[in-house]
Amino acid sequence: LGLGTAATSAATAFETADTDIVKKNVANTFSANQTFAEFTETVYALSGTALDPANGGVQTLALSAGRTLTDSLTTGQSIILMVTGAVANVLVFPTITWVTSAGNVAPTLTASSTIVVWKVGSTLYGANVGSYV
Repeated sequence: LGLGTAATSAATAFETADTDIVKKNVANTFSANQTFAEFTETVYALSGTALDPANGGVQTLALSAGRTLTDSLTTGQSIILMVTGAVANVLVFPTITWVTSAGNVAPTLTASSTIVVWKVGSTLYGANVGSYV
């Protein structure tokens, strides 16, 4: 009887300490500042229309025809979008507030443009970082 009680107490103590371990196979929430030596973003070739950060933080889009994008971001999420082919094809963004030196003005895309989009509350923001070629 005494042995069973000690084993149960030891297991409970171990489980309590285990709550501070970051698990690799599940989403983790941190309540304090964290420092990471490095991390790698997923790079995703966007073939559909949804700007969805679940696909990756860096997304590429090679336009061969016009496309209308949709917003799948939630507050606090962002995507870096690298677009090619926007000079010859129309790219329509969802409702977005553009951050530029001229105010809320949609950018003129080049043959190879980089756009950053992020969401705060219900507002989707975007900024043209520039051409990468």
